[in-house]
Amino acid sequence: MRIFIYEHITGGGLAGKAIESSLLPEGFAMLNAIVEDFREIGQEVVITLDSNLSMMQDYLNAHKIIKISGEEEMEEKFEATMANSDAVLFIAPESDSISYELARKVEKAGRLLLGPSSEAIKIAGNKIETHKKALEAHVLIPSGIRIAFSEEIEKIDKICEQIGYPVIFKPIDGVGGSGICIIANNQDIEAGMLTVQKYTRLDSFQAQKFINGLDVSVSAIVSGQNVYPISLNAQLVKIGPPNGKSEYRGGYLPIGHRLKEEAFENTKKVLQHIGGFQGYTGLDFVFAYAPFLIEINPRITTSYLGLREVLSPNPAQLILDAVQGNPSKKISFEGAAIYSKVEFPGEFNAIDTPSEFQNKIKISTPPFPIQGQTTTFVVVKDESIKKAQETLTNFINLVNKQISLS
Repeated sequence: MRIFIYEHITGGGLAGKAIESSLLPEGFAMLNAIVEDFREIGQEVVITLDSNLSMMQDYLNAHKIIKISGEEEMEEKFEATMANSDAVLFIAPESDSISYELARKVEKAGRLLLGPSSEAIKIAGNKIETHKKALEAHVLIPSGIRIAFSEEIEKIDKICEQIGYPVIFKPIDGVGGSGICIIANNQDIEAGMLTVQKYTRLDSFQAQKFINGLDVSVSAIVSGQNVYPISLNAQLVKIGPPNGKSEYRGGYLPIGHRLKEEAFENTKKVLQHIGGFQGYTGLDFVFAYAPFLIEINPRITTSYLGLREVLSPNPAQLILDAVQGNPSKKISFEGAAIYSKVEFPGEFNAIDTPSEFQNKIKISTPPFPIQGQTTTFVVVKDESIKKAQETLTNFINLVNKQISLS
């Protein structure tokens, strides 16, 4: 089977435009991982690559790489590559209806879509609709409300007081941590709205109760109405104030927790209620006194980087089998994994893995030297999460030492 794998950031979705540097390592790491996994199960893999990233093509093990140099060329080559493929898997943001439109193209072309339907993506890409569906499925969510950007500050303050400070402001159509900020009191409201507006084209945003707890995600494989939650993952998330920095830095898996089974059950309920999901989907929760559903990510998520290191069978095989109606019901885990964005001081184009880490450390991306530092995504596999963290810390310390001596 020929599979067209498209990752929006690296694959030409921003061709001719400036690519936000913070998004590159994560996008490249997911693309690299999914390409390797589909090759490993014997599939022919075709990808597109932004011509501005041509220097990175040697890191990608696709059978065919199609260069994209502009927006018009992107449309033309996406359509042509899709027409010459049997199946399509894409990793793209829900914002600006990007993933929805891509799913519609695949559906109209009659190709096998290795991911959720366009209608499922449409709901998951709208946080208000997602929360409405969650409530219908009797899944707990943080209290929140949609607010127009044109609303008076005094009225927004009253709404936030009713919700209860601190409050989270976020784009309704946002993805990842983009545009999210924490509002401690009414002094933060105006700046918070300006922060959100930078990441949405809508005329309104979501104000949501801040839930203090453990940030986690659930990785699920879906086949028809059958939902199989396969892993509970810890998330390393930071939510900053307006004009501050909110970011996702990675996570670790698998983890146990007293709320795990309830979160797994809620995953089944909400995905089955919405319908249209297939293949891989990630769901974000906060564990407090109960699991609170935050959002649904209808695509490959960063947790995949760790999952593929410890899960058997190959998760690409799980995705393919599920979409074809023959889900694998037997899975097993071996060890634990940490996946983390790492920054080193200075700008350089290569990071060598010291020999003592060869079997435990995987550098998932080429180094990205930007503004005085070099960023990469690192995956560590070890016997336990504790040992994996020790390995990662030792690796970072050793590389930093080498940098200081160079």
